[in-house]
Amino acid sequence: MAKDVGFEFAQSMMDNATYRANLKERLQSGILPAMLEKQLWNYLYGKPADKIEVEFSTDALEDKSPEQLKAYLEELIVLAASLEAEPKLLEE
Repeated sequence: MAKDVGFEFAQSMMDNATYRANLKERLQSGILPAMLEKQLWNYLYGKPADKIEVEFSTDALEDKSPEQLKAYLEELIVLAASLEAEPKLLEE
């Protein structure tokens, strides 16, 4: 019952053109609470994963020669330098 009332209220607000215009204005002016803005992004693109598990194994490195390992390390250094130069890449 309460869920239905809440849904009906939310639906009536979102169906109201004046409310939507005010909501848009608050969003564009930066005064919409961050939590609500975040929720809009979640609705649009889906909620990001809370946890990402990464498995790393050194097995592939054990079969490499010292020269191959050095070349790989140099590639990682170049990659790290490019990430430092472009911090927004780390955010993606």
